[in-house]
Amino acid sequence: MVSNVKKHSDALIKYYDAVPDRLSGYKKFYSVNNAMGYSTLRLIEDNPDLFYLNQKIKIKKKEVLKILAVSESSFLDSAKLVLSKR
Repeated sequence: MVSNVKKHSDALIKYYDAVPDRLSGYKKFYSVNNAMGYSTLRLIEDNPDLFYLNQKIKIKKKEVLKILAVSESSFLDSAKLVLSKR
């Protein structure tokens, strides 16, 4: 699942770039969702606790607040990092 998502990172960035700047609210909404998704992917990638512990895997509140504050740069930085590791 994680490797499949990584294949789509380039398309996510292209879509984000294609949205006109006048739709800044939409760009922010899009960025928040994808930045949280990438943060969650970092937690579950190569994490055996996901299968063996009886706990939820969640991003921390501090990370959520950071994403909300700078969602567009969080999303773009995360997507570019994934692309650089392919």
